[in-house]
Amino acid sequence: MKINILLELKEGAWGGANQYLKLLKKELSNRGIYEENANRADVIIFNSYHNITKAILMKILFPKKVLVHRLGPYFYLHRNPKWKIIDSLIIEISNSISDLIVFQSDWSYRKAISKFDLNKSKKCSIIGNSSDRNIFYPKDNTHMEGKIKLITASWSSNIKKGAKYYEFLDNNLDFSKYDMTFVGNSKIKFKNIKIIDPLPSNKLADEMRKNDIFISAVEDDACSNTIVEALSCGLPLVALASGGNAEIIKKGGELFSTNHEMLEKIELVKNNYLHYKNNIEVNSIENSADQYLNSIKEVRVQGRGGVIKKFKLCYLYVKTCLILLLFKIIR
Repeated sequence: MKINILLELKEGAWGGANQYLKLLKKELSNRGIYEENANRADVIIFNSYHNITKAILMKILFPKKVLVHRLGPYFYLHRNPKWKIIDSLIIEISNSISDLIVFQSDWSYRKAISKFDLNKSKKCSIIGNSSDRNIFYPKDNTHMEGKIKLITASWSSNIKKGAKYYEFLDNNLDFSKYDMTFVGNSKIKFKNIKIIDPLPSNKLADEMRKNDIFISAVEDDACSNTIVEALSCGLPLVALASGGNAEIIKKGGELFSTNHEMLEKIELVKNNYLHYKNNIEVNSIENSADQYLNSIKEVRVQGRGGVIKKFKLCYLYVKTCLILLLFKIIR
């Protein structure tokens, strides 16, 4: 069995999907089952709305290929309401051409059922993200020294990545006891929080290990890659009770719902630091890849969905092209 990831993967600092899929590609390559040429692959993994027209063409031209659709956050929640047309299109395409749907969290799966017309007969799996343990590994020291050092990171400047909460910390955190660093892009300029431009993975990991606690106020995200990376670096979390955050953090941190509760939870994690640090759990890329492969094997053994006639797929292809073009205009 040969697998291809239908996405042009970027080097350097980029979004979470790109970083995780680069790692998955590396793991599949190490196992000798990755195929660079999508036409020669037995299995195609495509992500969210990226290259969805190519994915439809693959189903038209190669109906025997297994198509795996990896779904992330719902953009109308995570970005703005205009994106709901794209979210609906993503689910329609997944219902039509995917043989396996991979959700990054149970929260994401439940949203697909409650907010969209997900075909419940489809094979679905929940597989969280992983980080490269050769880059994101715990720091040596287990104790905090001097000021408590907080850090957060976001490649995207989307306001739903938590900027308003960080602005509150910038104005209300006791900076005689704490230091805080923001790595990435922000539309808000901070007075007390140190800002560092987006960093490639190795330098981001180094920066994380200089700190004690990771703060994440990301809203409605299926499986935040920066949370996974921070946990991998041994940093307990204080995160917004939203999306799939609780599923990733488990007992490795605390959740908050309001600005003032965030301050309380930072203090709580600081006072019980080793307890949270010792309860950190992360999903290895080896386990994540195994989950993909086991789910794919189940699909191949049990058989895939009914054959869709080519004219229906051609109609779906044209419809998708038109919606994407229209959305590009109205954004």
